[in-house]
Amino acid sequence: MCCLLDQWSIEYLPKAGWPKPRFRTSFGTDIELDCFLPATAERPQVVLECKDFAVNAKNPADSRRRKTQEALWLLIQVKKYCAETKGARLILITGQTGFRPDQEALLKSELGDDFHIVPLANTNLLRHLLGLRVASSSEDRPHAS
Repeated sequence: MCCLLDQWSIEYLPKAGWPKPRFRTSFGTDIELDCFLPATAERPQVVLECKDFAVNAKNPADSRRRKTQEALWLLIQVKKYCAETKGARLILITGQTGFRPDQEALLKSELGDDFHIVPLANTNLLRHLLGLRVASSSEDRPHAS
């Protein structure tokens, strides 16, 4: 994810080697985000959260259920209970395997209109949600170091 953001010249936290961005909720608890993008003229601030279902799990269905719960728990706090992130666009990045339709429906109904589930492979949608022009596929390939 960070490789694409660097390639697209997008300002974000955390920078390489820095801890994940932390925010305090109105309940006094701290939450950590995978990635936070400050607002620009093209878009509101953005919270990117990543959930990958491709990891090996003893019980894949239970793992998927827990990841849905984790995403909902964190993103509700981001949306409703953290002054610094209220109004942020919420983007949940998935790997090749996404959420089940019922899980997506639950997340979308609870998190509202500016919540989006985007597979990492769908770089055109991600670029659009980040306020960037849609690119040709060659522009989204990570550059060799």
